[in-house]
Amino acid sequence: MTAHDGEIGQLAPIPEWNKAEPFFQFSSKDRNAFVARYAPRRVLPDDKRQPCSSVASANHAINRVYPNAIELTSPAGQMVRGGAFMAGALAAAGAIFFLYFMVVVLRDSAGIGMAIVPLFGFCVFALAAIWSFRAPFIQPTDLPVIFNRKTRQVSFMKMRLPNLLKFWAPLRIDYRSYSWEQAKARSYQVTSRTVGTSAITSTTAGKLCLLWGDSPQDPAQFKDWAAVGNNAEDEDLLQLWEHVRRYMEEGGPAIHAGDSLRNGVYDSKWNAPRPDFPSDVIAAAGGAPLSDTEIHALTRG
Repeated sequence: MTAHDGEIGQLAPIPEWNKAEPFFQFSSKDRNAFVARYAPRRVLPDDKRQPCSSVASANHAINRVYPNAIELTSPAGQMVRGGAFMAGALAAAGAIFFLYFMVVVLRDSAGIGMAIVPLFGFCVFALAAIWSFRAPFIQPTDLPVIFNRKTRQVSFMKMRLPNLLKFWAPLRIDYRSYSWEQAKARSYQVTSRTVGTSAITSTTAGKLCLLWGDSPQDPAQFKDWAAVGNNAEDEDLLQLWEHVRRYMEEGGPAIHAGDSLRNGVYDSKWNAPRPDFPSDVIAAAGGAPLSDTEIHALTRG
């Protein structure tokens, strides 16, 4: 039995951290980043040769397999979609308020001049609501992450905010690549509570994130981050990291027998088209992704 089949030596348990980020310093412009707002559940070892779990499993988080790389899904797209719906609801409420205010002013014959303020407020909030609500239908559902074990690079996508006045324009995507060796891995478990009519519902979402510093000369100054894989329980995140770690460090399999690619993300007509990485990133990954037949041959081998 090989290490990739689950047998590993000297597996030290990864203790829970549940305190403030121990290494990176966040500036004021980073305060809204997920990794700056929440404390890590676990701080994974900087030494990527150290195993983190006795089981390596992608847990159906792999989108594509390339000759030199694997592409994993990311919860980043879903995070933006959820925030867009919340912002849209608040903006719509503001638009309704100003519309009601404008109707009251006109009904009381206060004059057209007095209605300018609520009219302006209605237009601003209505535009913001349209801008927010349309995002889930034109933005990618998934913003994948590529781990290239040949170039030792991690490539991912970040969405940029669109122009408020051009609410019909597609969202813009930035493509970023950073060193695998300089990435620091963290797992997070965030519990959110929703107040209903009869009860309070708690939902826990676990995220595996990679963080990078500003430069080798100033590594503690936070620069960027990427979420990797699906939202999952704590143990599943450790298994996912172990799969990536073995793939990058030990020549582990791109996909294990019994696992499958994550399909169906872009099947709905309401979702934006699948985003593609730049040609140089794909070329570095070895060209076009492997076919199902080629992937099946890999899992059998």
